[in-house]
Amino acid sequence: MRRWPFLSAALPMSVLLMAAAGASTPRPVSLPLTASTTNAIQATTVLTVGDLSSSIERFSDVVVERGTKWTVETPPGVATNGGIVMANFGPRLVTATLPSQLLRFTPLASTNDGATWVPGLFDGSIQRAPNALTQRRGITALLDAQGRLHESLNGTSWHTVRLPKALQAAVLRQGPCRGRLVAVALTGAGPVLGRSCSGAVRSSAVTPTGTAMPTNAQSSTPRSTLRLEATALGLREVVWLPKKHSVELHAITAGMAWHDSVVARATLEKVTATAVSMNGSVAVLGRIGDGSVLVQIGPTGVVTAFSSLPPNARAVVFSPSGTMQVLSVVDHVRRQIASLVTVWNVAGSKWMTTTSFGVQVPYGSSH
Repeated sequence: MRRWPFLSAALPMSVLLMAAAGASTPRPVSLPLTASTTNAIQATTVLTVGDLSSSIERFSDVVVERGTKWTVETPPGVATNGGIVMANFGPRLVTATLPSQLLRFTPLASTNDGATWVPGLFDGSIQRAPNALTQRRGITALLDAQGRLHESLNGTSWHTVRLPKALQAAVLRQGPCRGRLVAVALTGAGPVLGRSCSGAVRSSAVTPTGTAMPTNAQSSTPRSTLRLEATALGLREVVWLPKKHSVELHAITAGMAWHDSVVARATLEKVTATAVSMNGSVAVLGRIGDGSVLVQIGPTGVVTAFSSLPPNARAVVFSPSGTMQVLSVVDHVRRQIASLVTVWNVAGSKWMTTTSFGVQVPYGSSH
C-alpha cells in the first residue's frame, strides 16, 4: 500500500486514525455533487461507493482515465467518508478530503502521476461543492465553509483573499441572493465566483467587477452554480434552477465588461452528476420522476437527451478524446469484495461496455 513517507510530520497519523475510527454515532454529512473534469492529458472523477446511506460505510475514490486505461488514484492515508473534491491543471491533480466524523481539518494532496503524492493541509472545512477547489499556474484556491476565499502557493500556507463587501458571507445571506459562495475559477483578470441563491437573482456568476451582466432573457429566480470550469471557449457555468426544475449551461465571457449568456437549458427534477469537457460541452446526469436521464449540451447549445441508461449509473465523464462515458457501480460494502465499476460508451441508441475495474475499501476508511 502506498504511503506518504513523511505523513507523520505533515498530517499526524494519530489524528487520521481517530478520524478513521469514527464515533459510535457519527454526525451525517452531505457529499459533494459527483463531478468530472477533463483536459488533454486525463479525465478525472470522484466515485462514492459502498453503503451510500451510511456516513461510515461509504467512501469516495478518485478515478482517472489516461488514454484508454482507468486507474484508482485516491490519496492514501486519509478517511474519505466525507467525500473528495478535486481540481486539475495540466498533469497536476489536487484533491481535498472533506472533514467527517472526528476529522476537523481538510487534508489536501497533489500529484502529477497518481503514484507520488505531496501532502497539504487547510486548517478548516471547505464548501461541499465540486468547484470549491481550483488551481491555475501554481496557485491553489478554495472556498471555506463560511464562504471566504483562500489562496496558496504550496498547499499548506494560506492567505485569505479580501472580497468586496457585496460578496462577504453576511451580505450574501441577508441580501437578495440569501445564499453563499459555492464555486471559484481563477482567470487572468481575477477570480470568478458562483453563488447558491435561495432568493431571486438574474445571474449566479460574480466577476472581479461585479455580477456578470446577463446578455439574453433571464428571469429573476433562485439559482445555484453547480459547476464553474475553464474550457477552450472560456468559462462554462452549469446552473441549477430548482423552482423551474431545469439546468442551464452559461458562457461567462470578458471584454469591455463581463457577460453571462445562456447557451441552452434542459428539464431535470434532480441533478446527481455533471461533467465538463475541454471544448465547452457539458453532460448532466439526473432524474425526471422515477427515471434516470442524461442530458448532453454541446458547445453551441445542441441538447441531446438519453432516457435509456446503463443500470446503476453514477457518474458521467468526457474522455480526453471527447467521448462521453457513463460509469455505473455495483456496490459491495464488505472489505473483501471490491465494488465493481463499469465504463459505458454510447453507440447510436445503445450503450456498450468498454471496461470494468474494482474499487477496494481504501486505507484509512472506517472499515
